[in-house]
Amino acid sequence: MIQNRSMKGSFCAICGKTNVPLHEALCNVCYWKEHQSIKLKQRQIELDICTECGAVKLPSGWTNSNNSDQALQAVLDNLYRWVDFDPDVEIETILLSKPRWEDGKPNMIAEIIAYDPRIEMFPIHEEHHEVEIQFLWGICKACAVKKTGGSVTFQLRTANRQMTMKEMNEFERMVTEIVQRSQPNNPMSFVVSVMETKYGLDLKLASRMLAENILSELKKKWAGKSKKNFKLVGEDKDGIRKYAVTYLYRIPGVVRGDYIIHGGDLMEVMGIDNQGVEAYNFSTSTYTLIRDWENLKIADPSPRLIEYLVVSHDRTTDSYELMDLSDYHAFEIDAKTFPKSLPIGETVVFLEWEDKLFLTRTKQRNIK
Repeated sequence: MIQNRSMKGSFCAICGKTNVPLHEALCNVCYWKEHQSIKLKQRQIELDICTECGAVKLPSGWTNSNNSDQALQAVLDNLYRWVDFDPDVEIETILLSKPRWEDGKPNMIAEIIAYDPRIEMFPIHEEHHEVEIQFLWGICKACAVKKTGGSVTFQLRTANRQMTMKEMNEFERMVTEIVQRSQPNNPMSFVVSVMETKYGLDLKLASRMLAENILSELKKKWAGKSKKNFKLVGEDKDGIRKYAVTYLYRIPGVVRGDYIIHGGDLMEVMGIDNQGVEAYNFSTSTYTLIRDWENLKIADPSPRLIEYLVVSHDRTTDSYELMDLSDYHAFEIDAKTFPKSLPIGETVVFLEWEDKLFLTRTKQRNIK
């Protein structure tokens, strides 16, 4: 704030008024005749407006799609970009005349009003400036991409299996949420097309920013391996090279319920999170997190469920006698085969694989 003082007998160097507040030897009226609070960079401004969606190209880039009133408001809200002014000066804009959209080059007149409180001894100074805005019809980047197709591809793949419908739905729901969240601030945040392939989904996207957001969210959801590929497709009118970009994210080739072999042990896949594959180990009756999931193998042949009656436990040989109730044949098996004791006289469901028996998993989970 610029401080001033009024001195008895002092006078304005231009009009001669005495006993009034002075700044730089000038009274309020004469000072503001010689100075301005703000400076317009341009009094005539040309702005591109999209014929398809009404988006306006501002210095900050294209806006989102607009109706006519929204387009005008977007211009008014951004007129400060064509003004040099001190942060202490407040400015507002009002519309003086609307454009005739049927014209080849519609134009509007706006007024910029400045309120300057910086000279303490003067009243707040109010200043008015008119600017003319002329609209030039064109097509925004987003609409151009919609017409020509996106140059960014995002591929979600699995390792040597078909993607489940649940995985596809979860991925599409995630992408929809990202688009809805980011589009208000980024008009290029949209999906041009979706294609289902044998091993996953291909998305054509309008921007790399959206692809990066999708990749970031996927890494939070599922373990996977990512890859980017750039392909030169040409140059623009300024000689800048243009590239088509392909993002690939490959998730594990197993799904919940698959029987797998890891470290020589038989396991059942319980799910996939952002750290790896969750699995149940039948040899130890424990749950574990497999981080080196790329080398997992599906159990072949697949285990089968089978019921046996636990007839007895021989403490001398530490073995159980089991009976198949379908044909009543009995056999012995080392008790150390199982991580816990079997209930004598009860029928137990086992998992049989490669002539080995395992206890089926329990509901309790303790991932290690």
